[in-house]
Amino acid sequence: MRVDSRHVLAAALAGALLGCAVPDGLLDDKPCPCADGYRCEAGRCVPGGSADAGMDAGAPDAGRDAGVDGGPTRDAGSGDGGQNGGQDAGDDGGAPPTDAGPSGPVAAWSCEAFAGAVVPDVTGHGHDARCDAAGCPTIVPGRVGMACDFGPEDRRLRVSYDAAFVPEAPGDALTVALFVRPHGRSASSAVSVPYGTMTANTWQVHLPIPGGEITPRFVAVDATGITGLPATTTIPHDVWSHLAVTYEAGARRIYVDGVLSAEVVGEPVLADTHDLLIGADENAGAVTLPFDGAIDELRVWDRRLTDAEIAALASE
Repeated sequence: MRVDSRHVLAAALAGALLGCAVPDGLLDDKPCPCADGYRCEAGRCVPGGSADAGMDAGAPDAGRDAGVDGGPTRDAGSGDGGQNGGQDAGDDGGAPPTDAGPSGPVAAWSCEAFAGAVVPDVTGHGHDARCDAAGCPTIVPGRVGMACDFGPEDRRLRVSYDAAFVPEAPGDALTVALFVRPHGRSASSAVSVPYGTMTANTWQVHLPIPGGEITPRFVAVDATGITGLPATTTIPHDVWSHLAVTYEAGARRIYVDGVLSAEVVGEPVLADTHDLLIGADENAGAVTLPFDGAIDELRVWDRRLTDAEIAALASE
């Protein structure tokens, strides 16, 4: 359901440029609220158009191929195993897009464009990521097509809890893969599922920066407490790198640029029902470890990908 922004923000928007920093809850599953004379582009209100202009999927930029006829598409196979070239979000009223990547992830966010105030789940499974906290990330050129840049303003995306994101039963497995381009020089969280009210996570792709270099970690909580599996390889600032973490039967692995970097066995993770967060972490409802950088081609599988599959993802 759309919000009539002329009644909500008309006074605040008069003659001014606004992004999507609005009261908590207003953006949930709603378009960017713009007044008359403004339109929504990449989650921000900019001059031109009317209150409803740019709200349809793909309208933030006709060239970003989120279901807009005539816009350029991403190369077939470049990020989705050849599925529809551009992973269109709502392609001319046709069937939902097919699964992206090897054997179909349960969720995938390509950050090609916003559909209102959400980044669509391009698998068609409905796990759309909605803008949260300080507002929407910015759509920027990515590793494949476009990407989400979170900046240093505590922006993040929230995805409602789903059991597929949490390896709860003994036989459950998980793979999380993404491209990252970190800008900042402080520790941050790229993607996570928080645990309880502690400073802990069921799982987290964490980017601490000891000595100025970025050493990715696969952080989780098990029966002994918070455990961090550090990679043996560092990644640079402002350069695209591929990270992947896998979990299966108490074994955790972390991959950097398609190569297995570290692994540990015998540490079963503890499950929780928190939402999945992209671009930050959360402790007792408070934003922590905001990610100052860009994320592209984030995907989650409910199985452990093979080394070969992860290497193929990193080479896209």
